[in-house]
Amino acid sequence: MRIAITGSSGFIGRALVSAFRRGYPSSYVVGLDRYGPPTGRSLDRHVDWEMAAPLAPFLRADRIDHLAHLAFQVEPMRNERKMERINVGGTRHVLDEAVSAGVDHITVLSSATAYGAFADNPPLLTEKAPLRALRSFSYPRHKALVESRIASLRGEHPGLRLFVARPTAVVGPGMDNYLWALLSRPRIADPRPEAAPFQLIDVHDLAAILVEAIARDFDGPLNMAAPGELTLRDVADRTGARLIPIDRRSMRLITQAAWRLGYRSIAPAPPRILDYLLHRWIVDTTRLEHFLTPRWRHDAQ
Repeated sequence: MRIAITGSSGFIGRALVSAFRRGYPSSYVVGLDRYGPPTGRSLDRHVDWEMAAPLAPFLRADRIDHLAHLAFQVEPMRNERKMERINVGGTRHVLDEAVSAGVDHITVLSSATAYGAFADNPPLLTEKAPLRALRSFSYPRHKALVESRIASLRGEHPGLRLFVARPTAVVGPGMDNYLWALLSRPRIADPRPEAAPFQLIDVHDLAAILVEAIARDFDGPLNMAAPGELTLRDVADRTGARLIPIDRRSMRLITQAAWRLGYRSIAPAPPRILDYLLHRWIVDTTRLEHFLTPRWRHDAQ
Protein backbone atom coordinates (compact mmCIF):
# COMPACT_ATOMS: atom_id res chain seq x y z
CA MET A 1 0.00 0.00 0.00
CA ARG A 2 1.33 3.43 -0.98
CA ILE A 3 -0.62 6.19 0.75
CA ALA A 4 -0.42 9.97 0.82
CA ILE A 5 -2.03 11.79 3.76
CA THR A 6 -2.88 15.49 3.53
CA GLY A 7 -2.87 17.30 6.86
CA SER A 8 -0.45 14.69 8.21
CA SER A 9 0.93 17.03 10.89
CA GLY A 10 -2.47 17.86 12.35
CA PHE A 11 -4.30 16.41 15.34
CA ILE A 12 -5.92 13.51 13.43
CA GLY A 13 -3.15 13.25 10.84
CA ARG A 14 -0.48 12.43 13.44
CA ALA A 15 -2.66 9.68 14.89
CA LEU A 16 -3.37 8.25 11.44
CA VAL A 17 0.32 8.15 10.47
CA SER A 18 1.17 6.32 13.72
CA ALA A 19 -1.72 3.88 13.24
CA PHE A 20 -0.49 3.01 9.75
CA ARG A 21 2.98 2.35 11.06
CA ARG A 22 1.63 0.01 13.74
CA GLY A 23 -0.91 -1.81 11.59
CA TYR A 24 0.88 -1.91 8.25
CA PRO A 25 4.62 -1.35 8.89
CA SER A 26 5.59 -2.23 5.32
CA SER A 27 3.29 0.39 3.76
CA TYR A 28 4.77 3.48 2.10
CA VAL A 29 3.42 6.55 3.91
CA VAL A 30 3.87 10.12 2.66
CA GLY A 31 2.78 13.16 4.65
CA LEU A 32 1.58 16.32 2.90
CA ASP A 33 1.43 19.39 5.11
CA ARG A 34 2.62 22.98 5.28
CA TYR A 35 3.89 22.28 8.79
CA GLY A 36 6.86 20.07 9.60
CA PRO A 37 6.57 16.27 9.80
CA PRO A 38 5.39 14.51 12.98
CA THR A 39 8.14 13.66 15.43
CA GLY A 40 9.82 10.29 15.11
CA ARG A 41 10.49 8.32 11.94
CA SER A 42 6.92 7.34 11.12
CA LEU A 43 6.84 8.84 7.61
CA ASP A 44 8.72 7.54 4.60
CA ARG A 45 8.57 11.03 3.16
CA HIS A 46 7.27 14.47 4.14
CA VAL A 47 6.28 17.03 1.50
CA ASP A 48 5.91 20.72 2.32
CA TRP A 49 2.51 21.27 0.70
CA GLU A 50 -0.26 23.86 0.52
CA MET A 51 -3.85 22.91 -0.29
CA ALA A 52 -3.94 24.82 -3.59
CA ALA A 53 -0.61 23.46 -4.83
CA PRO A 54 -0.44 20.97 -7.73
CA LEU A 55 -0.73 17.40 -6.51
CA ALA A 56 -1.21 15.08 -9.49
CA PRO A 57 2.47 15.09 -10.65
CA PHE A 58 3.65 14.04 -7.20
CA LEU A 59 0.98 11.34 -6.85
CA ARG A 60 1.99 9.86 -10.20
CA ALA A 61 5.72 10.05 -9.53
CA ASP A 62 5.40 8.34 -6.14
CA ARG A 63 2.90 5.78 -7.49
CA ILE A 64 0.36 6.60 -4.80
CA ASP A 65 -2.64 4.25 -4.83
CA HIS A 66 -4.41 5.60 -1.71
CA LEU A 67 -5.02 9.23 -0.78
CA ALA A 68 -6.42 10.24 2.63
CA HIS A 69 -7.52 13.87 2.63
CA LEU A 70 -7.60 15.27 6.16
CA ALA A 71 -6.42 18.85 5.55
CA PHE A 72 -9.13 21.29 6.63
CA GLN A 73 -9.40 24.69 8.31
CA VAL A 74 -11.21 23.69 11.49
CA GLU A 75 -11.00 26.89 13.53
CA PRO A 76 -13.68 29.37 12.43
CA MET A 77 -12.30 32.41 10.61
CA ARG A 78 -13.76 35.90 10.61
CA ASN A 79 -13.42 35.88 6.83
CA GLU A 80 -15.89 33.14 5.95
CA ARG A 81 -15.35 33.48 2.19
CA LYS A 82 -11.65 32.81 2.64
CA MET A 83 -12.41 29.83 4.87
CA GLU A 84 -14.75 28.39 2.25
CA ARG A 85 -12.12 28.84 -0.45
CA ILE A 86 -9.66 26.87 1.68
CA ASN A 87 -12.00 24.09 2.75
CA VAL A 88 -14.40 23.62 -0.14
CA GLY A 89 -12.35 24.93 -3.04
CA GLY A 90 -9.18 23.33 -1.69
CA THR A 91 -10.82 19.93 -1.25
CA ARG A 92 -12.33 20.04 -4.74
CA HIS A 93 -8.85 20.76 -6.07
CA VAL A 94 -7.35 17.82 -4.14
CA LEU A 95 -10.06 15.45 -5.35
CA ASP A 96 -9.70 16.53 -8.97
CA GLU A 97 -5.91 16.14 -8.78
CA ALA A 98 -6.22 12.66 -7.28
CA VAL A 99 -8.67 11.54 -9.96
CA SER A 100 -6.41 13.01 -12.65
CA ALA A 101 -3.46 11.07 -11.23
CA GLY A 102 -5.41 7.81 -11.31
CA VAL A 103 -5.40 7.19 -7.56
CA ASP A 104 -7.36 3.99 -6.93
CA HIS A 105 -8.91 4.80 -3.57
CA ILE A 106 -9.66 8.17 -1.97
CA THR A 107 -10.60 8.79 1.65
CA VAL A 108 -12.15 12.09 2.72
CA LEU A 109 -12.59 13.05 6.35
CA SER A 110 -16.07 14.54 6.57
CA SER A 111 -18.04 14.92 9.80
CA ALA A 112 -21.28 13.82 11.42
CA THR A 113 -22.00 17.53 11.90
CA ALA A 114 -22.81 17.60 8.17
CA TYR A 115 -26.23 16.10 9.01
CA GLY A 116 -27.07 19.29 10.86
CA ALA A 117 -28.60 19.70 14.32
CA PHE A 118 -32.34 20.26 14.13
CA ALA A 119 -35.31 19.74 16.40
CA ASP A 120 -36.87 17.31 13.89
CA ASN A 121 -33.81 15.04 13.57
CA PRO A 122 -34.66 11.34 13.98
CA PRO A 123 -33.45 9.53 17.14
CA LEU A 124 -30.60 8.03 15.09
CA LEU A 125 -29.07 9.42 11.90
CA THR A 126 -28.08 6.70 9.45
CA GLU A 127 -25.75 7.19 6.48
CA LYS A 128 -28.85 7.60 4.31
CA ALA A 129 -30.03 10.71 6.18
CA PRO A 130 -29.85 13.96 4.19
CA LEU A 131 -26.97 16.34 4.88
CA ARG A 132 -28.78 19.47 6.03
CA ALA A 133 -25.89 21.45 7.52
CA LEU A 134 -25.92 23.96 4.66
CA ARG A 135 -27.97 26.06 7.09
CA SER A 136 -25.36 25.72 9.82
CA PHE A 137 -22.07 27.45 10.69
CA SER A 138 -18.89 27.23 8.64
CA TYR A 139 -17.39 23.88 9.66
CA PRO A 140 -20.41 21.58 9.11
CA ARG A 141 -21.59 23.65 6.13
CA HIS A 142 -18.23 23.19 4.43
CA LYS A 143 -18.28 19.46 5.14
CA ALA A 144 -21.72 19.20 3.52
CA LEU A 145 -20.54 21.17 0.48
CA VAL A 146 -17.50 18.89 0.14
CA GLU A 147 -19.79 15.87 0.21
CA SER A 148 -21.88 17.35 -2.60
CA ARG A 149 -18.73 17.42 -4.72
CA ILE A 150 -18.01 13.81 -3.78
CA ALA A 151 -21.49 12.84 -4.94
CA SER A 152 -20.79 14.55 -8.27
CA LEU A 153 -17.49 12.70 -8.63
CA ARG A 154 -19.25 9.38 -8.14
CA GLY A 155 -21.54 10.22 -11.02
CA GLU A 156 -18.66 11.34 -13.22
CA HIS A 157 -16.43 8.36 -12.36
CA PRO A 158 -18.62 5.30 -11.61
CA GLY A 159 -15.64 3.04 -10.84
CA LEU A 160 -14.02 5.43 -8.36
CA ARG A 161 -13.77 4.10 -4.79
CA LEU A 162 -14.44 6.95 -2.39
CA PHE A 163 -14.58 6.41 1.35
CA VAL A 164 -16.26 9.22 3.32
CA ALA A 165 -15.66 9.11 7.07
CA ARG A 166 -18.26 10.89 9.23
CA PRO A 167 -16.94 10.94 12.80
CA THR A 168 -18.63 12.76 15.64
CA ALA A 169 -16.57 15.11 17.84
CA VAL A 170 -12.97 13.84 17.96
CA VAL A 171 -11.13 14.12 21.27
CA GLY A 172 -7.80 13.04 22.69
CA PRO A 173 -4.30 14.21 23.65
CA GLY A 174 -3.24 17.27 21.68
CA MET A 175 -6.79 18.41 20.96
CA ASP A 176 -6.86 22.21 20.69
CA ASN A 177 -9.86 23.66 18.87
CA TYR A 178 -13.12 25.52 19.44
CA LEU A 179 -14.80 22.42 20.91
CA TRP A 180 -12.03 22.08 23.48
CA ALA A 181 -12.38 25.80 24.22
CA LEU A 182 -16.08 25.26 24.95
CA LEU A 183 -15.75 22.13 27.11
CA SER A 184 -12.55 22.86 29.05
CA ARG A 185 -13.74 26.00 30.81
CA PRO A 186 -14.07 26.17 34.60
CA ARG A 187 -17.64 27.38 34.00
CA ILE A 188 -19.80 25.88 31.24
CA ALA A 189 -23.04 27.48 30.06
CA ASP A 190 -25.88 24.98 30.43
CA PRO A 191 -28.84 25.85 28.17
CA ARG A 192 -32.28 25.34 29.68
CA PRO A 193 -34.57 23.48 29.77
CA GLU A 194 -31.77 21.04 28.89
CA ALA A 195 -28.91 20.45 26.49
CA ALA A 196 -28.97 17.61 24.01
CA PRO A 197 -26.70 14.56 24.51
CA PHE A 198 -23.81 14.13 22.11
CA GLN A 199 -21.26 11.55 21.00
CA LEU A 200 -17.47 11.47 20.96
CA ILE A 201 -14.71 9.38 19.44
CA ASP A 202 -11.12 9.09 20.65
CA VAL A 203 -8.58 10.19 18.04
CA HIS A 204 -6.62 6.93 18.25
CA ASP A 205 -9.77 4.81 17.93
CA LEU A 206 -10.72 6.91 14.91
CA ALA A 207 -7.27 6.45 13.37
CA ALA A 208 -7.43 2.67 13.81
CA ILE A 209 -10.83 2.56 12.09
CA LEU A 210 -9.61 4.75 9.24
CA VAL A 211 -6.56 2.52 8.69
CA GLU A 212 -8.69 -0.63 8.52
CA ALA A 213 -11.22 0.98 6.18
CA ILE A 214 -8.48 2.25 3.88
CA ALA A 215 -6.70 -1.12 3.86
CA ARG A 216 -9.99 -2.76 2.82
CA ASP A 217 -10.68 -0.15 0.11
CA PHE A 218 -13.95 0.71 1.85
CA ASP A 219 -16.38 2.61 -0.37
CA GLY A 220 -19.17 4.97 0.65
CA PRO A 221 -20.04 6.96 3.78
CA LEU A 222 -19.55 5.63 7.30
CA ASN A 223 -20.70 7.08 10.63
CA MET A 224 -18.13 6.85 13.42
CA ALA A 225 -18.81 7.29 17.14
CA ALA A 226 -17.73 5.52 20.29
CA PRO A 227 -20.40 3.59 22.21
CA GLY A 228 -22.62 5.67 24.49
CA GLU A 229 -23.68 9.29 24.79
CA LEU A 230 -22.48 12.20 26.90
CA THR A 231 -24.16 15.22 28.49
CA LEU A 232 -22.82 18.54 29.73
CA ARG A 233 -23.37 17.24 33.27
CA ASP A 234 -21.06 14.31 32.49
CA VAL A 235 -18.42 16.73 31.20
CA ALA A 236 -18.68 18.92 34.28
CA ASP A 237 -18.44 15.91 36.60
CA ARG A 238 -15.21 14.79 34.93
CA THR A 239 -13.51 18.15 34.58
CA GLY A 240 -14.70 19.74 37.82
CA ALA A 241 -16.37 22.56 35.89
CA ARG A 242 -19.38 24.41 37.21
CA LEU A 243 -22.54 24.42 35.09
CA ILE A 244 -24.15 27.85 34.75
CA PRO A 245 -27.88 27.55 33.91
CA ILE A 246 -29.00 29.96 31.18
CA ASP A 247 -32.12 30.08 29.04
CA ARG A 248 -31.67 29.39 25.34
CA ARG A 249 -32.71 32.84 24.11
CA SER A 250 -30.21 34.61 26.37
CA MET A 251 -27.50 32.16 25.40
CA ARG A 252 -28.04 32.89 21.71
CA LEU A 253 -28.04 36.66 22.23
CA ILE A 254 -24.83 36.57 24.28
CA THR A 255 -23.09 34.31 21.75
CA GLN A 256 -24.20 36.45 18.80
CA ALA A 257 -22.90 39.63 20.44
CA ALA A 258 -19.61 38.05 21.54
CA TRP A 259 -18.92 36.60 18.08
CA ARG A 260 -19.76 39.89 16.36
CA LEU A 261 -17.41 41.79 18.69
CA GLY A 262 -14.61 39.22 18.37
CA TYR A 263 -14.66 37.94 21.96
CA ARG A 264 -13.36 34.46 21.17
CA SER A 265 -13.02 33.58 24.85
CA ILE A 266 -16.83 33.76 25.10
CA ALA A 267 -17.75 32.66 21.57
CA PRO A 268 -14.98 30.58 19.95
CA ALA A 269 -17.32 29.70 17.06
CA PRO A 270 -20.27 31.35 15.24
CA PRO A 271 -23.64 31.38 17.04
CA ARG A 272 -25.12 28.51 15.01
CA ILE A 273 -22.82 26.14 16.90
CA LEU A 274 -25.42 26.35 19.67
CA ASP A 275 -27.73 24.20 17.54
CA TYR A 276 -25.38 21.29 18.27
CA LEU A 277 -25.91 21.80 22.00
CA LEU A 278 -29.65 22.34 21.77
CA HIS A 279 -30.74 19.66 19.28
CA ARG A 280 -30.06 15.95 19.03
CA TRP A 281 -27.70 14.74 16.28
CA ILE A 282 -26.88 11.19 17.36
CA VAL A 283 -25.55 8.92 14.60
CA ASP A 284 -26.30 5.25 14.02
CA THR A 285 -23.09 3.17 13.96
CA THR A 286 -24.66 -0.14 12.88
CA ARG A 287 -22.86 -0.07 9.55
CA LEU A 288 -19.51 0.62 11.22
CA GLU A 289 -19.92 -2.23 13.69
CA HIS A 290 -21.02 -4.61 10.93
CA PHE A 291 -18.25 -3.96 8.43
CA LEU A 292 -15.25 -3.10 10.60
CA THR A 293 -16.08 -4.39 14.13
CA PRO A 294 -13.89 -1.78 15.86
CA ARG A 295 -12.09 -2.59 19.10
CA TRP A 296 -12.93 0.39 21.28
CA ARG A 297 -10.35 1.57 23.78
CA HIS A 298 -12.60 4.40 24.93
CA ASP A 299 -16.35 4.81 25.05
CA ALA A 300 -18.18 8.12 25.48
CA GLN A 301 -18.12 7.86 29.25
